[in-house]
Amino acid sequence: MCLMNFMRFMDELAEELIVANKTHEDFINKAGVISRAIQRQLVKNNAVFQNLLGKLHTTAVYVNNLFMDIPLNFDIFLPIRIPVPVKLRFEKTERTVQVTRFRTQHPFFFGNGLNFKLMNIMLSQELGKVVKKLRTVNAFGVIYDLSYTVFRRGGIPFLHQLVATECGSYGERCIRFDFVLALGFEGGNTPLPSYYDAPIAGQWLAYGLAGEERSPDDWFVLVPKWKTADPGVCLRSSSSLIMLYRLMKVQKCQLYALPYSLKLSFVLVTEERGEMYQNMSVGEMTLTILFHEVSRDLYQAALEHTRRDRLSRSSKLLSIRKQQIRARGIYYILTDSALKDLIHSEFVFAFFSHLYIPPVPSSSKWILIKEVDTKVVPDFPLEMEYGIPLPKPKTSNCSNSLR
Repeated sequence: MCLMNFMRFMDELAEELIVANKTHEDFINKAGVISRAIQRQLVKNNAVFQNLLGKLHTTAVYVNNLFMDIPLNFDIFLPIRIPVPVKLRFEKTERTVQVTRFRTQHPFFFGNGLNFKLMNIMLSQELGKVVKKLRTVNAFGVIYDLSYTVFRRGGIPFLHQLVATECGSYGERCIRFDFVLALGFEGGNTPLPSYYDAPIAGQWLAYGLAGEERSPDDWFVLVPKWKTADPGVCLRSSSSLIMLYRLMKVQKCQLYALPYSLKLSFVLVTEERGEMYQNMSVGEMTLTILFHEVSRDLYQAALEHTRRDRLSRSSKLLSIRKQQIRARGIYYILTDSALKDLIHSEFVFAFFSHLYIPPVPSSSKWILIKEVDTKVVPDFPLEMEYGIPLPKPKTSNCSNSLR
């Protein structure tokens, strides 16, 4: 066993795990074929969302057992353009916007307001009809079975998931389209208020999120920092997600290897760091994304929402608890390595074979790291036993809303 430089090790491993160009090109082409087939069927069905899902391909992820591939311009939000002129009213404190149009008969509107609950319900219904009609798609001689599921928050569809599974692969190879419905606006045509400190020519998004005291007409405003990143930054970002997927998958932490969860955690990183995230190394970005992954108390969420017979419920909760302990143990090992900028060579095998991960001592300090003057230093200590308090965003409430 020997010690290795942590940051250099993460950079070199990222290069090793990057998917070959030919494989990546095949994935992009097939994802495009499947995306276009879905959009054509929406047109044939005379759906309300016809001609509005042109960016569906950017939400695609290719999964083949331990391997994952994503586009350089990957996204978790699927922006659509409202096909009618609208009026915007911003709320500074909540960082929300209401989209209205007087006396409109468009189905996206309930009364005069653009209603995110109504839009998500309609989208889930129309995508369900598309999958039921298409059933399969032929992409360059490969037959894919289509399926559609939707994850709800507060009983309202929030995360949509279209999955194209390669026939005969026993579910190992598939192309997934995981996305959150959003409204897309161009800053040049529809500028944000000055307190967002957003570039005039950039794009901004608005997405809906159900809450007990929140109106369905309130859309959270998000300025996507990753939209202005150069290809080098995009490659580091995608490499970090690919590495984390493999690490969590190999270490039997499937709940932390879900592509949509990884991409949502990446969004939280960009909100937390702002434009400075583009200066992060692969190692730092990987660790910070993992921080947001393990910060979620999946066990408590499952405890509140799992309603099965006693034996099945106990089995599922035990599996979640084991994954949670292992994921936090991995984060603890990586954090300690990052602070010392040294890692044991044995941990290299964590990306290729299942290892014993010791549980984190309850007295240990969990530390989020950041780069200051090119040196990795502690940001703040976090005493933890069963959960980790999250840093509050300085300029946006996107982090809290996405949780």
